Amino acid sequence: MPSPLVFAHRGGRKHAPENTVAAFRRAIARGATGIETDAFLTRDGVVVLTHDALVHRPRRRARPVGELDRAQLPTSVPTLDDLLDVADPGLPLFIDVKDLAALPVIAEVVSRRRPDGDLRLWLAHAGFRESDWRVVAGWADAVPGVHLVDSTSVTRMAGDPDGYLARLADTPISWLNLPIREWTPELVVLARRHGLHTMAFRVHRAGRARRALRLGLDAVHGDDVDVLLDVLAEQRRRAA
Repeated sequence: MPSPLVFAHRGGRKHAPENTVAAFRRAIARGATGIETDAFLTRDGVVVLTHDALVHRPRRRARPVGELDRAQLPTSVPTLDDLLDVADPGLPLFIDVKDLAALPVIAEVVSRRRPDGDLRLWLAHAGFRESDWRVVAGWADAVPGVHLVDSTSVTRMAGDPDGYLARLADTPISWLNLPIREWTPELVVLARRHGLHTMAFRVHRAGRARRALRLGLDAVHGDDVDVLLDVLAEQRRRAA
C-alpha cells in the first residue's frame, strides 16, 4: 500500500509554535513529506504565514493583517519566502489561502522560487462555505500546474455526495480534503470514481492515522508529525 503524503499541519504545531520557521524546520528534519500553512497578504504586498486574521499587539487594539505592513507584524510571523528558504524545492506545500488577495502573490513567489515548472503546491480556501469550491476552481489559470483542493465537509454536500463530487469532477479541482472522521470506505471509492485524490485533516493521533492508512487515503494533515511518521513506520514493518 503506498504511503500517504504527510503534511505537517501549521508546520507541526504539536512540537513548536505554529506557522513559524522553527516548526517548519523541525517538521522537515523529522521527515514530514509536506508542510501545511495559512496565508494572508500584508498592506505592503507580502505573503505572511499565520492562521489568525487579526494581529494582537501589547497595549494596542487587534488589527487585521491586511491593514499592517510586514514590518509591523511580530518577527515570529514568517513570510512565504522564509518557508521556501528552508524547504527543499521538491517538498510539497499546502497553503490554505485565508486572504484571497494573497493568491496572485503566492503564485508569483512560488513560480519565482520554483522555476522548473513543478511547483509542488497544493492550494485551498477553507472557509467552510458551500461556495468555496467555486472560488478554488477559478484558480487554475492563475496558478498553472497547481493542485487545487476542496477542503470541505460532508455536511456541505447537501445530502448528495455523488452529485457534489460529480460537480467537482467538472472543474480543475483534483483533491478532496475532509475531516478524518467523515471519510468512509464508500466515500473513498466514490471520490476515486470521480477522479479525485483523497486527503484528510485533523489526523492528530495514532488511531486516526491508522484509520487513514486503512482507508488508503492519498494525504493526511496532522499536528504531531512524530505520531504520523511512527504509524507509517509501523505499517512498513508489518508489510516487510
